[in-house]
Amino acid sequence: MRTAITRTHFKGFIHFAEGKSLIRSYKGKIFTSDDGGYNYKELIDLAGSIKEQITLSNAKLRRLFRFYIYHIVHLKNRLFVFGLGRIFILSLQTKSVEKVLPLSGKRPLIICSDRESVYYGEYVTNTNRKPVSIYKYTDASESFEVFKEFKDIRHVHGVFHDPFSDNIFVTTGDDNSESFIGYFAGDELKKIAAGSQQDRVVPLLFSRDYVYYATDAPKEINYIYRVNRKTEKKERLQQIGGTVFYGALNTNGMIFSTVVDVNKAHRQDCVELWYSKDGSDWQIIHEFKKDIWPKNLFQHGHLMISDKQYNSKSFWFTPMATEGDHYIHRIDFE
Repeated sequence: MRTAITRTHFKGFIHFAEGKSLIRSYKGKIFTSDDGGYNYKELIDLAGSIKEQITLSNAKLRRLFRFYIYHIVHLKNRLFVFGLGRIFILSLQTKSVEKVLPLSGKRPLIICSDRESVYYGEYVTNTNRKPVSIYKYTDASESFEVFKEFKDIRHVHGVFHDPFSDNIFVTTGDDNSESFIGYFAGDELKKIAAGSQQDRVVPLLFSRDYVYYATDAPKEINYIYRVNRKTEKKERLQQIGGTVFYGALNTNGMIFSTVVDVNKAHRQDCVELWYSKDGSDWQIIHEFKKDIWPKNLFQHGHLMISDKQYNSKSFWFTPMATEGDHYIHRIDFE
């Protein structure tokens, strides 16, 4: 299948795509589109203080302070917004903030919702290896309460709802013994991969037969894998040029993107965007050149890709610290 990548006229991040319905954020504002991203309407501005407004107004300041809206989850008649250092719960009926809740950690990497609840995991520096938690919001509690606590990991990389099994999955890191992919069956945690840097993972993608992932191994070669749901056999599919933080799956296939990291064994010049139609054969469909700004201060080159675009015919993503910085891009299929 042939692909075409279009840089749109809009800046910011696409957090949700369902057919022609999109949710986008930019400079602390949230926008919606009902025509596939050709036009947007402002829903709300979440910038608070003058200091926040100044930081949000400048792209380099946003990059320096990592000050963004990172996640938006649509559940029932609400939006759960993770960003600007806190959690906002918005009413879509009144287009207003119902509640602002504290956020544990600077930002979770990947969050999820099932039909009733929203989940996120603590992503913190945690050099002292204190216990870390996955939090769950329900209408009954009206707050985020501890869903599961871990005492033997550094932090949670991602929390996922598997639409095929209805289970909640989790990925963790960072040391070998702390890295695993697992899911909760009642109160029991069942691991499907664990114990090495090749089990250190951020994003998971789900199909009916497999769980797909790409590794986050900063000192090793990274690969795309899949695990067979029935046999739990791990299959190595493709060597890639760096660690992976983001991926997505929709009706036309799946994508992963690498990060321009500090390890010289990995690619320092470009972000690789990998695509597969069937999950078996993978190819680079585009490379995004790292910009001139220092990685440690102004972010490593990567692509911001929401995994909340299951029923979209296109993929949406935003390059960060590379060419096309902050511009929303779209992948179409022929």
